[in-house]
Amino acid sequence: MIKLGITGGIGSGKSVVSAVLRIAGVPVYDSDSRAKELQTSNEKLRKQLIATLGADCYLPDGQLNKPYIANKIFNDKQLLSAINNIVHPAVWEDFEQWAEQQGSNGHQTVGFESAILFQSRLNVRFDYVWTVDAPIEVCIDRACKRDNKQREQIEARVKNQLSTKGLGDLSINNDGHHSLIGQVMEGITKLRQDL
Repeated sequence: MIKLGITGGIGSGKSVVSAVLRIAGVPVYDSDSRAKELQTSNEKLRKQLIATLGADCYLPDGQLNKPYIANKIFNDKQLLSAINNIVHPAVWEDFEQWAEQQGSNGHQTVGFESAILFQSRLNVRFDYVWTVDAPIEVCIDRACKRDNKQREQIEARVKNQLSTKGLGDLSINNDGHHSLIGQVMEGITKLRQDL
């Protein structure tokens, strides 16, 4: 089975690339949404987070207390690293089980979408990595509209992210002037040649 990592900065269009892959028959694991689900549904993970952050990291309804967590880790890189060392292995284990199920269903290629593929050093676990890139202004505009946030908030997030340009096996240009679908389909063709 080919494991494909898909990454890129905020507003670059990772999710659009993942959607095109799904339409083309390649299942894609959304690591961000699954991480959020696992933090509320996986009892072992919940216990580890409570032990690290305190009981207030969960609301009475069992959901994550995001403002509390953000406040705790915002200026504490050691705590952020500790949280990542708890969450990332749980997500990877979940992905491995999911990928195995996809293989049982006849899929020969699976994708894994993550904004922090290189930062978390997960890129080395994939056969191929695709990066999705767009000019910074385009990314900021997209993210502002999508997330309904002020420009300054998005710019602050952009400053904290690693540029993925040129880091992957395939760089998909999502500037709005190049055919995104064409680039993805060309990438899929190359993947299938390696099966």
